[in-house]
Amino acid sequence: KVLIVGAGDKGEILLREIRRNKNYNYKTVGFVDDNLKKVGSRIHGLSVLGTKEDIPRLIKRYEIDKIFIAIPSKFKEDIDFIIEVCQSCEIECQLIRGMLDIQ
Repeated sequence: KVLIVGAGDKGEILLREIRRNKNYNYKTVGFVDDNLKKVGSRIHGLSVLGTKEDIPRLIKRYEIDKIFIAIPSKFKEDIDFIIEVCQSCEIECQLIRGMLDIQ
């Protein structure tokens, strides 16, 4: 089960690619985004479940196995925070720069 951090264009494209490519064995649970206007909205049927501060709670609630970080690299402090949270929760995370980065 995966959680996508970033409910913008990059996150939406990532979700479409995960769904399109049957070689990926991922079940996407939802999105996380710090834009409070997006929290509670839906993207291709999946909810934006909260902000980056909610990640530890969401990991437990949805039994997340991996987090994809699909936010622009200019948000380095946010990316560092998310990586730290994933490490403390012992959850694998992957920074997505482009669709070829998906593993």
